[in-house]
Amino acid sequence: FSRASVMEGRSSGGFNPYAPMQIPRETRDTRSYRYLNSDLALLPQWASGHIDHGTEEDIKRECINMLCERNPLFRHMVNIKLVKNPRKNFINLILKQDYQDMIHHEYKNEHYHCFFVSNKFEPYIIVTVVNKETGPVIKLTPELVSDLRASVASFVSSRKIVNETYHYTTLSERMGTRDDGFARQNKSHSTKFHLKIRVPSDFIPTHMRAMQMLDLSQLRQTLEPVKYNFSRVNMTSTEIWDLIRNEARENL
Repeated sequence: FSRASVMEGRSSGGFNPYAPMQIPRETRDTRSYRYLNSDLALLPQWASGHIDHGTEEDIKRECINMLCERNPLFRHMVNIKLVKNPRKNFINLILKQDYQDMIHHEYKNEHYHCFFVSNKFEPYIIVTVVNKETGPVIKLTPELVSDLRASVASFVSSRKIVNETYHYTTLSERMGTRDDGFARQNKSHSTKFHLKIRVPSDFIPTHMRAMQMLDLSQLRQTLEPVKYNFSRVNMTSTEIWDLIRNEARENL
C-alpha cells in the first residue's frame, strides 16, 4: 500500500522487519496454503463463485498470516477485505486509520516503536510501542523503557529536533476510567502507552500534507481548541524518562 513506502525504520537483533517485501518463491511452501497463492491471489477454485462467511474468515486469517511472514507489523496495521462479486473474487488490503499518520518506526527486541504525526492540530509526534504478536502495549517494563529511549533519541537526532520537550499521560490516568462505560466512551486519551514529543510548529505541515492547506500558526492564535493544544505544560528529556522509568519499576 502506498503509505508503507514512506515509512522509515531501523532494527536490532536477529529479525529484520525492514527487508524487501518480496520473498523468493523457492523459500515458500505454497502447499501449506488452502486459499491463496504466494502473491495473495485466490486459488482458482475460490477466484469466482459463492464463498460462505466461514470460508471468508478462513481466507482472511490465511492472508494475514502470509503477510506476517513478511512483516509481523502487518497484523496490526492492515485490514483484509474479501471482495466477492459474480465475475471475480479478490483480496483488498486496507491500511488501518490508526497507522495512516506513521512517519517512522524502529524495531527492538520483539517490539516496534511507532512514530506518528498527531492529527489533533497540535505540535506533537506521538510514539507508541507495539508488540509484534499482541499489539499495542499498555504497560512498559524497564527493558522496554530503555529500548524506547534509544529509539526516541535516534528519531530526535535524525530529524534535527533540538531542545525537545515531552508530554506524557501516566498509566494511572490512562487506566483511571477504564471500567466506567460512559467515561470510557468520552475519555480524551487512549489506554495504550503513548508519549508525545513537542516539535516545532512547522514540522507538522512538512510531514502531513493536509496541514499545508491550513495556516496552523494563525489557528493557534484564533481557535480555542488549537490554543489549548499548543499551551500544554511539557517536561524535559531528563524529567520525562525519570517519570516513565520509575512508573515501569513500580508496575513490575
